[in-house]
Amino acid sequence: MKRFYKLFVTTLCVATMGLCLPQQALAMEQEPQTEEVVVAVDEAAVEEGEKYTFSDFLSDALEVLIVILVIGAILAWIGHMVYERFFRKPMPAYTVEEFQRLRTEQGLSSEATNEEADRVCDLLNGAKSGWYHDSEYDIDWIPKKKVYKHTMNSIKEIIALKPTSTLAVDSLNELIDEMNYMNKRTFDVSKPLLWTVGIVSVLMCILMGSSEGFGAVIGMAVMFGINIGVYLLACQAPNWLALKREEKGRGKSSSGLIAGVLGMIAGAKTYKTVTKWSDGTTTTDTDNSETGIALIIALVVFVFLTFFLWVIAIWNYLRNYVLHF
Repeated sequence: MKRFYKLFVTTLCVATMGLCLPQQALAMEQEPQTEEVVVAVDEAAVEEGEKYTFSDFLSDALEVLIVILVIGAILAWIGHMVYERFFRKPMPAYTVEEFQRLRTEQGLSSEATNEEADRVCDLLNGAKSGWYHDSEYDIDWIPKKKVYKHTMNSIKEIIALKPTSTLAVDSLNELIDEMNYMNKRTFDVSKPLLWTVGIVSVLMCILMGSSEGFGAVIGMAVMFGINIGVYLLACQAPNWLALKREEKGRGKSSSGLIAGVLGMIAGAKTYKTVTKWSDGTTTTDTDNSETGIALIIALVVFVFLTFFLWVIAIWNYLRNYVLHF
C-alpha cells in the first residue's frame, strides 16, 4: 500500500509545482542553480510515479485480500462463539404421537417394527457407554470427546428410527435432557488472570490519560474491553468438558503462570550486610536488588498478558469450541 501513498504524494507535488510556475520562473532568473535542483526533484517525483506497474497492483491487491481474509476470520471466530453461547437451541423432547405422525408421513407403519424396537433398545443401553460415574458426588461425566460423539450419534440414530414405545420415548427424552445440560456452557475462566488484566488495564488507561489525553484513554479502554470480552466468550466451556477438567483436577496454565510470578516475588530475598568498624561502630547495608528484578519481570509478564489476551482467547476457543480437551 505504500506505493499508493507515494503516487498520491507525487501527484500532489506535481500539482503544487504547476501552481507555483510563476514563482519558479522568477526564481530561475535570479538563482539558476536553485531552479536546477527543483527541476531535478520534480523529474524524480514524476519518474517515481511512473514506476507503478501491474505487478505492483497485484501485490497491493494481495495485501488488501489478506486484510479482508483476516477480518473475515476474526468475525467468523467471534460469530461462532456468540452463536454457540446465545443462539444455539437445545434438543427438543419427543412424544409417541409425534413419531407416529412422522412415520405415517414417510410411508412407514405407524408402529415401530420389532427389529426397530430392538435396535432402539440396544442404542439406549449403550448410549452412555464410556461415561464415568463419581459415586462420591453421584455425578456422571464424559471423559473424552469420542465418548461425547458416541452419545450424540446414538441419540440421532434413535430419533431417525422413530420409536413408538412409551418407555423408549421416555428414556430418549431423559437422555436428551441430560445431554442438553452437558451442552450448556459455563465459565471456565482463570480468575487470577482476569483480575490481573483488569488491574493492569485500568493502570494503563490512567497513565495514558495523564500523558496523551482523554481521547487516547477511550481508544485504549475500547481495545482492552474487546480483549476481555473475547476472552470471556472463549472461556465458555460446555458442562461436560468443565466436569471432565474438574474431575481430573486439571488447572489452568495462565493461573499457574501468575501464581509462579507472584511466588517469585514473594520468594525474593533481601540481603543485609553488617560491617563492624575498628572504632566499635557498625553499619548495615540492605540489598533489595533481587526483589526489584522480580518486580520488573512480573510487570513485564502482566503487561504482556494484558496486551496479548486475545492470543489466550484463541487458545481457549480451540479448547472449548473446536478440539474439546
